[in-house]
Amino acid sequence: MKNKILPITKLFLLAIALIIFDLLISGSILRQLNLDKVLYLSLFKTTELAFGIIANLLFFHQRIYWKLNIGKKTIFIASIIILILILLSVSHFQRIPLSLLNGILAAIPEEYIFRGIVLTSLLTIFKDKLTTKNVLFCIIIASFLFSICHLENLRTHSLTLTLIQVVQTFGMGLMFCSLYVRKGSLALPIFIHFTIDYSISLFNSTANNSTDPIDLIIGLVLPLTTYVVLAIIVLRPFHPSNWNLTDEFF
Repeated sequence: MKNKILPITKLFLLAIALIIFDLLISGSILRQLNLDKVLYLSLFKTTELAFGIIANLLFFHQRIYWKLNIGKKTIFIASIIILILILLSVSHFQRIPLSLLNGILAAIPEEYIFRGIVLTSLLTIFKDKLTTKNVLFCIIIASFLFSICHLENLRTHSLTLTLIQVVQTFGMGLMFCSLYVRKGSLALPIFIHFTIDYSISLFNSTANNSTDPIDLIIGLVLPLTTYVVLAIIVLRPFHPSNWNLTDEFF
């Protein structure tokens, strides 16, 4: 286990560096330029993706898996999701462009960094003993790092709202990681991540900022439970033979 501590530590340092980078870019440099929302968001997330690519090239050298073998069930589910998005968008036509931008710019850099680099690096660390237990450990660690990076939202949100977002994104991370492990392609996590952020932006909704204990419990437990259940359904942890990503390590 000792020989695994250093590479895992590097991944924690990557998450910390990303938080500092985001705070520096979004909190200091870009905000001083007084850009409009679209240009600000575009530059911010583009530089975040560049940060991830450069970090991977210099320190991790991690292959990103994109090839997707699409079955009939996947096509059917994706078609249903797209149809639902179209129906939801009809009554919010004016918000579609910004919502599309939010969805795309959030999904691509975050999935590249946390599923493409972090999760795959963790799986590579344990490739000599890629048991179900170790894969689940990798998924949990990658999801934890994904969630704590949202602490940088403290700059613009209350502590309560930020903590709710951290818990929710941990659950989302579990689901995205499960998709990546199960299908062996970063394309599906990006698609689902886009779907969630697009929907949130379309309805201009955020996590519950109420201080009522019941509202807080619902805001924490319900989304987390939903994402965990979906992660289990997608991953099917008792059927590791269906994990396409882990096949790449043998």
